[in-house]
Formats: sequence, C-alpha cells, structure tokens
Amino acid sequence: MTTPLLRCMLIGAALLAVAPAARAQAVAPPPSETGNEFSNLGTLPFTAQEALLLRPEDRAAIRKLEDRHLKEARDLEDKYASDLLALRIKQAEERAVLLKAFRR
Repeated sequence: MTTPLLRCMLIGAALLAVAPAARAQAVAPPPSETGNEFSNLGTLPFTAQEALLLRPEDRAAIRKLEDRHLKEARDLEDKYASDLLALRIKQAEERAVLLKAFRR
C-alpha cells in the first residue's frame, strides 16, 4: 500500500518527466510577414513599402484615411455592442415577465 504522500510524489515526478517533452513539441508558428494589401486585408490597410515611397503630404493623406477607417470600424463595433446589450436587456425583461406569469 502506498501512502497518499508517496502517490503524490510519484505523480509529480511523472508530470515533471513528461513536461519537457510536451514543451519541446510545442512550436510557435512563424511570424506573419507584411505582404501586399490583399494578404493583409482587414488588418493593415496600407503596406509600409507604399508609405515609404510617398511624399510627406501623401503619407498624411493616407494616415487621415486610415484614421477615418479605424473610426468607422470602432463606431460600428460600439453600435453593435450597444445594440446587443439592449437586446439582452429586453430578452431578460421578457423572461422575467414570463416567469412572473407562471403560477407557483
């Protein structure tokens, strides 16, 4: 018969023996490379190469456009979040009204 302490020590030793092998198999994916506009669609509107080739006023125009796009996306996300919250509140109120209607 093994004591609980000995059993815990054996389990701990087994976990320590397996842990390095498990860590060795976990390989991180390669970093994503900056490509063209189409490969980065939705994450990076303009490539760095384009911005390097432009004049300062052109880069400012690109930055202004990027800022507008980000603002539009954030506004849409905020509207979605507020609409979803309103829907969940309405559903909770309907559920509460229905539960009150049940006889106990």
